[in-house]
Amino acid sequence: MPDRRILVTGAASGIGAACCRALAGPGVVLAVHTRKNRDGLARTVAAVRDRGGEAFEILGDLGEAGVPERVVADAAGALGGLDVVVSN
Repeated sequence: MPDRRILVTGAASGIGAACCRALAGPGVVLAVHTRKNRDGLARTVAAVRDRGGEAFEILGDLGEAGVPERVVADAAGALGGLDVVVSN
């Protein structure tokens, strides 16, 4: 079981990506979210893995009805629960 299971929204660039890089490390599993920036999200995932962490990608427009609930449920399902949510 991982030490920390974390969802970071807006993780494809800027502050969200920086949070992922700062949190990444052995024992950390991140669910990294973006609305549509797949290339940025792939760079974030690579950075997390380079630091010894694990990462799962989640896409969705949090401004659409029902999507925030789905993103949290998908993250919790992929990670086996959540310890921290960074709402960026």
